[in-house]
Amino acid sequence: MNYYKLGISPESKKWKGYMNPSSFLLDEKGNELSDVKLSAIQEEFSGTLYFNILKEGNPPPVISIGSRFLAFNESVFCADELDFTGVQLISLINRNNDLKYILMHVFNYIDCVDWECSKVDRWPADYIPEDWESKRGRFFIEPVLYKSKIPENLDAFRLYEWGGGFNIVIAETFKEKLLSVKFDNTLLDFKLLSLK
Repeated sequence: MNYYKLGISPESKKWKGYMNPSSFLLDEKGNELSDVKLSAIQEEFSGTLYFNILKEGNPPPVISIGSRFLAFNESVFCADELDFTGVQLISLINRNNDLKYILMHVFNYIDCVDWECSKVDRWPADYIPEDWESKRGRFFIEPVLYKSKIPENLDAFRLYEWGGGFNIVIAETFKEKLLSVKFDNTLLDFKLLSLK
C-alpha cells in the first residue's frame, strides 16, 4: 500500500474568491486553541469547535486551519466519507453564520521515519529551536518511511518528531475515498512518500 502526505495545494490562484478561516479555534467554553496547541493533543478531543473568518468569500470544499489541520465542508462531504482509522471527526462551526465543517483530527503519531535517508533542511549548528519548532530541522523536504513500522490497520497518522506543517499521512484507500467525492480535488495536495 502507498502512503501520501496530505496537504493544501500551494497554488494561490486556486484559493482566489474563497473565504480564509482563522488558525485560532474556540472550544465550547470560549477558550482559544491554536492549530499548534490542538495538534499537541494526542488523544480524542471532546466537544465542538468554532472558527472565525479572516477574509470573506465563498466557502471552499476544504480549508486548512493553520498548517496542521484540514476541515471539510459539511455540504460537500458527509462524515462517512472521512471516517477512517486514526481520524477523529470534530464539528467545526463558524460563529457568525453556522457554516459547518468537519475537522479531521489526526492524533496518532507514529515513529516510522528513516531520518538518515530522509531529506531535511537542518537547523544551523548553533541554532536552538523554539518549543513550537521541530528539533529535527526547518523543513521536512522528503520523508522516507519504514513501512514495517506503520500499523496495517491505520489509515491516517502524523509523523513522530515532526511538528511541522501538514504533517498528515494517509493511506491510499483514504486518498481514493477523498477523490471519489465530487469537488475540486486540485485544492488538495497528495505527495507520494518513499517507503523502505
